[in-house]
Amino acid sequence: MFLYLGRKVVMGDVAQAAQKAGFSGEDLLIAVSIAYAESRGDPNAVGDQTLAPERGPSIGLWQINIGSKAHPEWAGDNLTDPQTNANRAFELYQRAGGTFRDWSTFKFNRYQAFMDRARQEVNA
Repeated sequence: MFLYLGRKVVMGDVAQAAQKAGFSGEDLLIAVSIAYAESRGDPNAVGDQTLAPERGPSIGLWQINIGSKAHPEWAGDNLTDPQTNANRAFELYQRAGGTFRDWSTFKFNRYQAFMDRARQEVNA
């Protein structure tokens, strides 16, 4: 379990946030798998710090990149909040035509290792 804003992230939280954001069906499973591949389910994860300020950092469950050449418009958002992060992930998904091409863990099939966990999340 992880803490965000004093609350624990428990089984089902990632899937619930993804579903509320708009993911459904098989794409819901993939979205949850990507969150685990990107952040191991840690809403406080910060990656790509060495790529800042242009290509990083990446924040939260889906590692939303707020670098100046990525999505600086979301730099002021509370991306450690699972729902906010899921909402931004769904926006990226929609902008990409309903694909996950923006996530390297999808491009290189790393998300697939987390599909069983995603099914547990969705069924919780």
